[in-house]
Amino acid sequence: MFSEKELAYLRTQSLLRLATVAPDGQPDVDAVGFEFDGQYFYIGGLVLQSSRKYKNVAAGHTKVSLIIDDDESQEPH
Repeated sequence: MFSEKELAYLRTQSLLRLATVAPDGQPDVDAVGFEFDGQYFYIGGLVLQSSRKYKNVAAGHTKVSLIIDDDESQEPH
């Protein structure tokens, strides 16, 4: 799925932006912590089950987008 160069880059990152779709069809984007095991992305967060992103996916809105960039800050925007 990813080249060795891409995998090496992913190992250096700890934040991504996760876009989900709300029940009313509106997009919702949040910066979240993540880990990637080579096959799956694991999204973390405090009380994840009460977050909008979790509720959007749990409601069946499985269209998501992950954006990983070179943001040097570890603080979500």
